[in-house]
Formats: sequence, structure tokens, C-alpha cells
Amino acid sequence: MAGPNHGALGSTFKIVRILQAISLIAIIGMAANFISQMVSHNNAPSDVLVGTLSVTCIAVLYCAITYILYIDNILPFLVITGMDGMLLIALIVVAAVVGKPLSYLNCQVIGSSSVSESTYQLGLELKKSFSKEGSKVQYSNWIGANKVTCYEMKAIWGLSIALCILFAFSAICSVCLWRRSRAVPPKSMADGKDPRKGGPIELNHIAGFELSSWMLPLLAEAASKTDLLKYQKDCASMASWNESIPIDSYYADGSDDSISRMSIASSISQYRLENGRRYHAYRDGQYWAPNDEQARSVDVISHHAFLLTMNDKLLLAPLKNPRRALDIGCGIGTWAVDFAEAYPDTATIGTDLSPIQPDNRPPNLSFEIDDCCSDWVYPNNHFDYIHVRQMYGSVADWPKFYKECYDHLAPGGYLEQAELNPVPRCDDGSIEPGDAMDECGKLAVSCGEAFGKSLLVEEFMQDEIKKAGFTEVVKMTYKWPIGAWSNDPRLKELGRWNLLHWNEGIEGWTLRFFTKYLGVSDISTHCHS
Repeated sequence: MAGPNHGALGSTFKIVRILQAISLIAIIGMAANFISQMVSHNNAPSDVLVGTLSVTCIAVLYCAITYILYIDNILPFLVITGMDGMLLIALIVVAAVVGKPLSYLNCQVIGSSSVSESTYQLGLELKKSFSKEGSKVQYSNWIGANKVTCYEMKAIWGLSIALCILFAFSAICSVCLWRRSRAVPPKSMADGKDPRKGGPIELNHIAGFELSSWMLPLLAEAASKTDLLKYQKDCASMASWNESIPIDSYYADGSDDSISRMSIASSISQYRLENGRRYHAYRDGQYWAPNDEQARSVDVISHHAFLLTMNDKLLLAPLKNPRRALDIGCGIGTWAVDFAEAYPDTATIGTDLSPIQPDNRPPNLSFEIDDCCSDWVYPNNHFDYIHVRQMYGSVADWPKFYKECYDHLAPGGYLEQAELNPVPRCDDGSIEPGDAMDECGKLAVSCGEAFGKSLLVEEFMQDEIKKAGFTEVVKMTYKWPIGAWSNDPRLKELGRWNLLHWNEGIEGWTLRFFTKYLGVSDISTHCHS
């Protein structure tokens, strides 16, 4: 029930909503008691009391619904601001109408009588005073009334005033939350600093893979890009949901590098088998990881680990009604499917070298066999959002890749990249030179150098992205434990999944690298793994 992370502003909104609900329920209880007592004495209750009861019942339901919508992060803040304003006006009327006669009551001079009689008498006198503009309630009329009953009626007035203040406050909070949801990330975060704390973003002593998740907004004003081109059809070259994945007719000889989009061909499914593992056939050798069933399991595990890391969020970019999105290196398509379902009005494309994506997918999602290292065939300024994840060791020319991303994003679009650093690290220095984990990191660096595509893109991508022209580059760094040794419940769960990630993935991460580029036999590779 933590809800979205809106900082102190969000916490204030939740606290105010809870106080509003408590105050309203108290008013409902007291007002209903007065009305029932009047009805039991065959006296029609005051219209003001009935109106107060009706307004407060509606307001309690409203508070409950908006609180739930806020927790689920789907609260329309601008609409809520208007609704809070309307309830504020209603409560001001209640406070003024009920409070005017009650302000003259002195409960100290009221005598004692039964609760039933005093409640009825109180209601009767209030009804009389409501019908007289500006008249005072005479103290003599309250002889024999119960002090407790008098104080309860005054409490309704006091709570009405308090609610006026609370709804004014919640309306202001809603406006601020709406503005915050539309705002781009602060510049201070581009330097790796948390603006809420004024210091570096840190996590406490967690060993394992470092995950750097990036939110890279491209501002129309700062980017100096051309106006978005208009097209008669959105993503005209996309395959519809019930069509086969398209593959290039030029694939037969693999020589045409200028066209990377393809129409399906039977040869694309003729995978290469090496050392008992299956690899992609299109652009054979351009990627190092297998694409068989075991690799698919590793993809699912890593996707779940990312969701745990990002509190069940698919992305960090503050998207608003994106028209087109691109997922580069989509793998089995798990993220792309989730994104397409979350944004049903967004035409989404997932690309990869392997046709291993599901046939059962949302109608707004298509998959294409594509080499992102070739020249892109999409129109410039085409996408509102580009997603890149776990592409380390996949791109030889990162500056060219980021330039393609920049050119194909519409003004105001976002590039978001999340990468793993394959070099294990430990904050307490327990990984010593010569240890197995230390050797693992050195081998990862050597593999990337031999392959010609660095596995350490996480360490330099921020600078390269800025050089490509992106502005307001935000870096968020997380650490993944290897194993369930953390005492933090969330990190313990993440550690379990990361250990499974290592156990299932280590063979596929090393087998082609070791046997083809480091000259190690497959048996020795399995021993290393």
C-alpha cells in the first residue's frame, strides 16, 4: 500500500485524505444520531442537518475512491483539484449555515436531562433558529438540555471548519502533484544527485551486479530539432497483430547492410547450433548470447528482477500519451508486451535479431527482425519513446547508435536505457584480487575486447548519450545482491532472483565468448561456469 513515490508532497496528500475521511465519518455519526432522535419524536429533521448528512456521505465515498486511485498511481490530479474545490464550497456553506446559530450557544448553562429529550429539544431549537436570519438561540430555551448533546452539535460546526481547511490544502496538493507529474526531471539529477537530499544517490553496502537505469528526456526547446513530420498512416510498415514477423528479402546473402527491416523468410528460423546451445542465424555472430529455451528462461528472470528493482514499474520516463514506441533488442518480447498492454493507444515495435517473440500479442504491438547497428529505416522524429535494455556487448559503435536514437525521436521524446555491469563489485572490499568473482570480472572485460563490443557500456553511456545531443540526462544506479543474504526484505527477494539469474545464465553468457574468442574448450568453459 506504499503507492507511487511523490515524496513529501504525496505523503501529505495521503495524510490529509485520511484526516478528511475521519472528520467526515464523525460528522455522519453525530448528524445521523440527531436526525434519528428527531424522527423518533415525530418531528421532521432540519433540512440543513439532512443536507449535511448527504454531503458528508458523498464526501467520504469520494475520499475513499481518490485514495485508492492515488495508491494505484492513476489519480487524475487536475480533475481532483476541481472536485476538491467543489467540496470546499459545499463545506463552507455547511459551516456557515450550521455555525451561525451554534456560535451563540453556551453549553455551560444548559441543564441536565435525558439524552433522548435533550437531543430532540436541541434539534427543535436549531430548526427554529435556522428559520430566523440572524437570531440568537436563547439560553432559557436550553434549560434541561444535556451538555454533551450541545457539545456534539458544536463539534459538527468545528469539524466543518476543519474540513474546509483540509480540502483547501488537498486541492493545493493536487495542483502541485499535477504540475510535478508534467515536469521534466531536475537538472541536478543529471549530475547523479538526488535533489530531495542534495547529495549523491547511494544504496547501502550491497554486493553484486550494478544496474544503471537511465531516463533520458529529449526536450524540444533544447534539442533544436525540426518539426515533427506528419504521416498519413502511423507506422505504415508495421505488421498487423495476426501477420507473420517480417524479414528482409535481402537476407539470403546477408550482404545488404543498408536495409535492416525484413519480411519473413524461412531461412531466418534456421538457427545456428554451437556447443549444444542455439544461436540466431540472421547477422550470424553479431550477438553472443543463445536464444534457446534456457535463454528464454533467463530473459524472464531478468525481467522480473528489473520489475523488483523499479517497484513494478516498466519505465521511469514520464510519458504522456505517446503515439509510437520502439523497444530495441526486445528478446522474447516480455517487456514490449507489458508496455503495449499498459499503453494500448501507443503503436509499439519490438526489434531483435531472433524471431523468438510470441504470436499472441496486443494488437498495437508488432515485432520485427532488425539489426539496430545498421542504418535505421524509420522516418526521422518518428518515435516518442525508445527503450533499450541489456544491450551490453551488442553494439560496436555506440556514438552512431545514440545518434540514430536522437534522430528518430520526436521533439520532447525520451530514450531510456537500462544496463547491467557484468563486473561483480562489493562495497566492503571482500572481493580480493584472484578471487573467483574478481576473475569473473576480468574475463568479462577480456571477452568484450576480443568480441569488439564492450560489455561495460554502463560505465560510459552517459557521456556518449550527452554527446549525441540529449539533454536532461538522468542516471539512477541500483545494486543487485547475489543471493538472499540482505536483511532488507525487498533486497533479499531481489537477491534470490539474481542468484537464479546467475545460475541459469552463466553458461550462455560465457560459452560462445570463451570457445570462440578466448580459445577455451567447451569442457573447460563448463568448468569455469
